[in-house]
Amino acid sequence: MHERQSINITASVDRVWEVAGSFADLTWAPAVKASNATNGNALGSNRTLDFGGGALLTETLVAYDGPGRTYTYRIDDTAANLRVVPVRDLVAQISIAAAADGGSVASWECTFSRADQSNKPASGLDDAAAQKQIVGAVRAGLAGLKARAETG
Repeated sequence: MHERQSINITASVDRVWEVAGSFADLTWAPAVKASNATNGNALGSNRTLDFGGGALLTETLVAYDGPGRTYTYRIDDTAANLRVVPVRDLVAQISIAAAADGGSVASWECTFSRADQSNKPASGLDDAAAQKQIVGAVRAGLAGLKARAETG
């Protein structure tokens, strides 16, 4: 499956990248209560997202381009992560680009598979559940980035 969303932000690319460009900090996404990474923006850095109530998600940084204002990460395929997000093989890229009006465009693109790969997936682990989870997370995350970048 594939999901790509973008949002216009009335802040400079430098300001938006200042908010979004640290792999260690995803707290601009409303659902994330705390975020940290083992090795900052270095490839292979492992990020842990805390959603509260004991729900933790681990991710790994697979590409980082500061000057290009983009990074790519994957959600680690673990049993613990599947309890938080019903997907496998998720690879996502966050990108910030300049808009013609002096603002920015933030994009979040993901490819992923449903958690249950069987021919008859269990409810909540099927395509619909995976798509709903990722669409909602990306939409809310971009809205949170916009709010944080625009309010300073």
